[in-house]
Amino acid sequence: LAEAYFGHGQNGVGFLLIVIGTGVGGGWIEFHDGKPRPTKTELGHMNFGWEPTPRQCGCGSNNCVECYLGGHGLETRFGCRAEDLPPWIWKSDFLPRLVKLVANLATGRDLSQIYYTGSVAVEQQW
Repeated sequence: LAEAYFGHGQNGVGFLLIVIGTGVGGGWIEFHDGKPRPTKTELGHMNFGWEPTPRQCGCGSNNCVECYLGGHGLETRFGCRAEDLPPWIWKSDFLPRLVKLVANLATGRDLSQIYYTGSVAVEQQW
């Protein structure tokens, strides 16, 4: 909500905030009667479902977004810290998955603003 009151939401337009760090978090902020209202969105534990190799998440489910886009998931999959991954992994693996996540989230919504933050998101120069 702080982002809605003091940051990008000051213009009164709803937005999607994606926080990519050790895990994945964030959510939608929508405005009703000029006031921000957060939606109940658990981005990190949405299921990618279409992944060919199931990955167990710490929450007990398989194929959660966090297993593929979060820092811990990247480290588990590629054997090194996110900041040490070569650029080709960001372009061929990470970004296509991020685009699919945003496309799934955008379905049926007026998507005019998306903001990314977090240690993994900020580290990369896309």
